[in-house]
Amino acid sequence: QADYYTPVGASQTVRLSDGSNVTLNTDSAVAVAFNEEQRFVRLLKGEAYFDVRRDEGRPFVVDSGETETRVLGTRFIVRDGAAEDKVTVMQGLVNVSNKANRQNVLLHPDEQVVNTSSGLTAVRLLADHRESGWLKGRLSFQDTPLEQVVNDVDRYLPGLILFSDPTLKTYRINARFDVTRPSRAL
Repeated sequence: QADYYTPVGASQTVRLSDGSNVTLNTDSAVAVAFNEEQRFVRLLKGEAYFDVRRDEGRPFVVDSGETETRVLGTRFIVRDGAAEDKVTVMQGLVNVSNKANRQNVLLHPDEQVVNTSSGLTAVRLLADHRESGWLKGRLSFQDTPLEQVVNDVDRYLPGLILFSDPTLKTYRINARFDVTRPSRAL
């Protein structure tokens, strides 16, 4: 179903027919369908950064399952996770919807919302640019449970990472990793 995809450990920037750019993170896939009324992208899996060219007559819509993100022109990231979708705005305004619960929220620059089966969370104001670090080849974590860090690093490696001692999962760490060398993070 994908028009563009990246394998584990790779990223790719694609220029779409309207002049917008999509950067796919590791192990990600999108399907693109543009017509005269709207520009539609389905995030099939993974994470993507969108740098959308403004077009007043055609909204740009990203569908990531239970979440719909609608813009005219802006920069934002959508991450499609197993239990939640996360939308982070870098520039411009983005309308995010939980399709099942019919909830909407308008995000401004440096704001983020998470969508789960329960609905949209409260909007978070981001103090740093950790969410977009992968665009520059790094992952950064501050006071983060080791299990979450391992899950994020695991996206960049083939295979499976297991904990031999489950008590380590809650251990909190601060770290920065190079995504081009994910095995060094381990």
